[in-house]
Amino acid sequence: MATSDDASVDRLSALPEAVCTRILSLLPTKDAVATGQLSRRWRRRWCRLPSIDLDFGEFSAGQVPSWQSQSSYTTFVDLVLPICASRRSLRRVALRPCSGTWQIEIDRWVRLAMAGRQLVALELDFSHLLTPHHLGKHLSGEAPLRVPDSLEELKLKCCVFDPLGFEPFRGVRSLMLSSVSLADAEFLSRFPALESLVIFHCEVKNGLAVRHCRLRWVEMEGISFEPPAAGCPLEVEAPAMEELSLREMKGSPALVVRMGGQLQRLKVENCYFDQGEGGGREDTVGISLEVDAPALCEFRFYGEPGKECCFRAKSPNLDQYLSSGMLASTLFSCLRALTMEVGLVYEELPVMEALLRSSPFLQSLSINIDNFGEPFVRDLSNVDYEVERLEELYGDYWESFKGPIHCLALHLRTIEIKNFTGKRLEDELARFLAANGKVLTKMAVSTPSAIFSGLDFL
Repeated sequence: MATSDDASVDRLSALPEAVCTRILSLLPTKDAVATGQLSRRWRRRWCRLPSIDLDFGEFSAGQVPSWQSQSSYTTFVDLVLPICASRRSLRRVALRPCSGTWQIEIDRWVRLAMAGRQLVALELDFSHLLTPHHLGKHLSGEAPLRVPDSLEELKLKCCVFDPLGFEPFRGVRSLMLSSVSLADAEFLSRFPALESLVIFHCEVKNGLAVRHCRLRWVEMEGISFEPPAAGCPLEVEAPAMEELSLREMKGSPALVVRMGGQLQRLKVENCYFDQGEGGGREDTVGISLEVDAPALCEFRFYGEPGKECCFRAKSPNLDQYLSSGMLASTLFSCLRALTMEVGLVYEELPVMEALLRSSPFLQSLSINIDNFGEPFVRDLSNVDYEVERLEELYGDYWESFKGPIHCLALHLRTIEIKNFTGKRLEDELARFLAANGKVLTKMAVSTPSAIFSGLDFL
């Protein structure tokens, strides 16, 4: 006769197979495999897990890795990975090996993971290793490693990636690279079906060309162009791309976007190029922009702009573009709202004017003035003297050019200026916008505090 305790065990074991698999999938992989000791019925249930996470962190328990924990992890992976990879139920594999793992062992595990018949997602995280793993270079065998056509999502972290060590990633639609060293400028050609690309804090050794006919979303943050790639522009040629976000890029002097007919959202934030050997602030300049994106709807630029700024203009040089008096009505024809975060120093004014001229149907303009840093100031002892002689040195920029700005004359209805402190350039800009906004219905100006108003121009 079964006891009440036996009935409880039987009740759990009698659950539908799908429910048991779901329960196991919610557990850490190490604990899910341990359920094989519960009873004979549970001995092999973990083999049908749709997802396995082989993380060394589960064996070190947040402590300094020991020889015993490393050995236990290696034994565990050698047991679990071959069994799960041989089953059609496996959809996702995450591998985070420990620091003491041999390169040849890691390559063998990668081969086993790639052998999954229906593998959809693969994550390879080598952040526990003391030195970056050369993924693709140390793979044993003469032929490139076969990649399952079912693989749609690939994430790589902390490695040197050599795509030539693999067959083309024909099915991958989403690629995320974090702290990866890229030596092949054309590595995206190995991903013919790619739609989403995310790159975080990666090193570019031989330049980077984002040329792809299917790519739709691109996000890059913290990428650095290292020698011999330093000084090479970031080239983007993706006719299907809808969104491009670029933050904190270093070592490249320019962003060049060609064939951006579908590009609707563009963000460029804090991208700089060191043009000297001293590494000082005076040697650092913002990147130049050459963008072909007639359908752009949202544009955000934050940081110091480069000298050249071209949006489907005939001349890439900003000064030539402005002096020619051109008013290209097709530029940014979909743009209705524009936000600019600027330090409002004299070198930024041509770029601000270029953006206004390139947005003929702009209806809303927001300018956030950053007064916390002045990257263009070379000698702080001469600040007061230069401010007093500003008109003599530069004159009023907004009164010096010729030709109307289309959006101010016909469409711009709302203007917002934040952190206004009454400095000369701020006052001149505010006066110009207020005087030339022919259809302006609202102009809001806010100051950093209620103590200072500085709104004499009104």
